[in-house]
Amino acid sequence: MLDFWVIRTVGYGRGGSRLKRVEANARPEYEVSDLGKALMLHLPHFIWAPLVGFEARLKKGRGGRLFGKKEPGTGGGQPTIRYQESDLFQDLDFSEYPELTDYIRKFRTALIKKSRVFTELSRLDLDRVEDLLGLYPGTDGTLQVLNLSGPLLQKRQYIEDHCGQLIEIQVDPSGSYESNITFRLDARRLRTYLHRNVYQVQTIPREDNPHELHVFRRRKRLFRMVNSEVINRLFMIQHSMDLNAEFRKALEDTLSGDIFPVKLSVKSFQIGQAFDQLNTATSLEHEFEQLNMPVFDRKRVMRQLTGRVVLCLYSYQSGLVGDSHQVNNVGAILHNLAGMSGIEKDFPRLVEIVRSRSTSSQIGEYYLFSEFSSAVNLNSIASGAQAAPVEQP
Repeated sequence: MLDFWVIRTVGYGRGGSRLKRVEANARPEYEVSDLGKALMLHLPHFIWAPLVGFEARLKKGRGGRLFGKKEPGTGGGQPTIRYQESDLFQDLDFSEYPELTDYIRKFRTALIKKSRVFTELSRLDLDRVEDLLGLYPGTDGTLQVLNLSGPLLQKRQYIEDHCGQLIEIQVDPSGSYESNITFRLDARRLRTYLHRNVYQVQTIPREDNPHELHVFRRRKRLFRMVNSEVINRLFMIQHSMDLNAEFRKALEDTLSGDIFPVKLSVKSFQIGQAFDQLNTATSLEHEFEQLNMPVFDRKRVMRQLTGRVVLCLYSYQSGLVGDSHQVNNVGAILHNLAGMSGIEKDFPRLVEIVRSRSTSSQIGEYYLFSEFSSAVNLNSIASGAQAAPVEQP
């Protein structure tokens, strides 16, 4: 796949101007690809979208006439009605003509005041309504519901006051979580990769948070996140792609639709935990053999490695294997090259060789400490049989 990447640093800036790294108020600026943006959207974030209408969910068993006429679909279950003006709010992106964009938005705001949305909202009999929600166009172009807080009268007033206006909406995708970031992957978000799409990411200082992230396409702001730690995790995924061909191939096959994604985890361990628990073989074995190092020196090197390692673990399904569903895992364990500083004096050639196969980013210089792959048969687990992952160091 041409130009397959996740994130890169493009410089340091303040208010859109380029600055030198050493300047006190300089903030890093990044670019992410479609894949980087899709991963970010799996975590809680905020978007800006117009409120285009409402959805009223009626009380069960209270069907019949709601606006002085028979409403369809009130025979069973919970009837729901919607009114919206989505067609008035197609995405505007005249980056070179901001005055025209502002004019059209003002025209639309005035036009929606004549919409049937307002007429039907004012006629709504709230005694027959269980809940009232807003409607807005999601990032994928589909109509989404917006949960509102407060009593029904307050919700109706909010819709009347904000219909036709851009509002900030918190989106919290279910399943993914931020502690040692794990992305519970939605295949739909990963099927639209285009190598030419590039998004700008700016870090904005906050009083209650070290930084938040704002993501732009050209000049248009798409969403923001308060979890700035996701930047470091994206860089670790980029390092894993650069250093582990199998990890990179799995993600590439996901974007092309050949395999089905499950989750992608980025976790941190002490170096001793990684060596003792995750895998007994490391990529340093190749250098040990190349340098004909005795066993005593090999053990000495392993004992003197310091710091933490990061495990990037990708799980996916590649369809049926025979009659069984199988989950495949591919993992890359990365170690910061700075963790070898204690052995550089005694083993300079070893450190030099490892450095030659490392990659650098703004978060440090990393090399592939270990790698593995495994497969788990889901049917065997469901039936209570012993699952036997197959490791390939």
